[in-house]
Amino acid sequence: MSGNNVSFAPFNSWQGKLASKDLSLEEQLWLMQYLQQVRKRLKLLFTNPKIDQVITSYKIGETGWKKLSCYIGWFHTRIKIDGTVLPCHTCSLVLGNLLESDFGEIWNGPAYRNFRRRTYTRAGLPDMRHHCDCGFCCHLINNVQIRRCLRWFSPFPVGQRSRRLRRDPGAGVQKNSGQSDTVGG
Repeated sequence: MSGNNVSFAPFNSWQGKLASKDLSLEEQLWLMQYLQQVRKRLKLLFTNPKIDQVITSYKIGETGWKKLSCYIGWFHTRIKIDGTVLPCHTCSLVLGNLLESDFGEIWNGPAYRNFRRRTYTRAGLPDMRHHCDCGFCCHLINNVQIRRCLRWFSPFPVGQRSRRLRRDPGAGVQKNSGQSDTVGG
């Protein structure tokens, strides 16, 4: 038996059901340091070991969902073999079923739109905890990258920019030779 690839991911305790198997904080720190030491070698040996994603996940921690909004509802879906449509593999919130509706109806339907509305700000994430196990989210890197892009656009109130705009509504707005206001960078 042989293989040509390996992929790493943080351990997910599935909302505490496997908490006895969790790494201690000390073990997590050791693992993060070790992965940083062997990162280059693993990248040479394997196609996509996801080392950077794992290191970032451990740096942010298992409660990363408290620190970042979730944008999964805009770029990902999970479809089970029975046609059930879920936002991701750690979420049990059923958003539709392909045996009852086509994908476009589900993707643009009220359940998916409500999920997106509730998760695009950190304030809506705690209600989702009974449906979703977001500890060490495998989409964390995607959420970080999306947040970096969206922080410059309305209506996504994220990052330092939104706090500055709330304090001073004129901050970041430039007049365009007497025409309509445009958001500047």
